[in-house]
Amino acid sequence: MNDAKKLKMVKAIEAFMIKYDAQGDSRIYFSGKAWCYSTTHDSKKEVIENIKAEDMFDYADNKSICMTFEGGMYDIMNMYYGCTLYDKFLELLQGFNCYCELGNAWNLTIMEDE
Repeated sequence: MNDAKKLKMVKAIEAFMIKYDAQGDSRIYFSGKAWCYSTTHDSKKEVIENIKAEDMFDYADNKSICMTFEGGMYDIMNMYYGCTLYDKFLELLQGFNCYCELGNAWNLTIMEDE
């Protein structure tokens, strides 16, 4: 996946998280950086440069988009409130011809569907 497609997808994921108030204590890793939404900073985006997802968790892949999360995205990805938002997130990824796999309950990797 090229960097332009990654950025477009990450912006869509960010919009999804904000729409459903799920961005708190989440990070999106892509293209050597991370967008961090720490509740310490009122869940406002902070960009961390020169960071590798593979250094953060075992199931990460620096060539892909990876995420770590607590709070709202954790609840969505683990279907704590049912499947509706989980299914909407998967539909968002499918719109980019992608899918995700959870590594642990608190992280995932997004890959292109070949």
